[in-house]
Amino acid sequence: MRRGPNLVDTVAAEMERRILDGAYPVGSTLPNEAALCADLEVSRATLREAVARLQVLGVVSREQGKGTFVRREPGVSIVTLLEANLSISEMIASMGLEPGTSEVEAAHEAPSAEAASALGTGPGDPVIVVRRVRTANGHPVVYSEDFMPRGLGLPEGTSAYEGSLYELLARHFDQPVGGALAQIRPQAATVEVAGRLHISPGDLLLVLHQTHHLEDGRTILYSIDYVRNDVFTIYVRRTMNEASDQEGRAVMAEIDSL
Repeated sequence: MRRGPNLVDTVAAEMERRILDGAYPVGSTLPNEAALCADLEVSRATLREAVARLQVLGVVSREQGKGTFVRREPGVSIVTLLEANLSISEMIASMGLEPGTSEVEAAHEAPSAEAASALGTGPGDPVIVVRRVRTANGHPVVYSEDFMPRGLGLPEGTSAYEGSLYELLARHFDQPVGGALAQIRPQAATVEVAGRLHISPGDLLLVLHQTHHLEDGRTILYSIDYVRNDVFTIYVRRTMNEASDQEGRAVMAEIDSL
């Protein structure tokens, strides 16, 4: 087996290849550890870490006393906690996947009433609209529509928006994006969105409507992210204490003002 700079990554990739090639069919049990270690020429510790990585991705599962089963063909799976203010790129990278961007479009358009209200612009005032597909290891996982005010010196060209928007905004304004208020809505994929995400029209999506502000409190971005429901698992942490109750009331006041 050819070895890369990270042996665990190499072993996990080789096992994924064998699953795709049918050597380990979906529904079958993987060979035992001793056989796999001998075949792959690796230690038990390396093998176990590689198998654990596949288990996190839902490709395999372990059953006590029965073995490790192949559950599905390899793809991508992203688990995120909505409590953390992470960009889409950071969510993807946090799972050890390579974030990417494709089908980038940038234009000046009159915003929707919802976007205009979030950004505090007039309904007919043009804003910068960026549309793009976000990828994880080359797989399309999110279709994003991002709205930003004009007149703040932000780039006009499409090429500027091929990377992380949070990083671009932090560089441009010399301060990070301080937080975001997110609303999650289920929605069936339209023909256009389905085509961009390589899914079927009508498939259920998780749609995140988010208002983002800089560290100094200025609202700088309104985004709509069409998230593949079969790829993303989103958790929300809930706590019960006086501080969180006060914070929750502040958030509700912010929602009421939108």
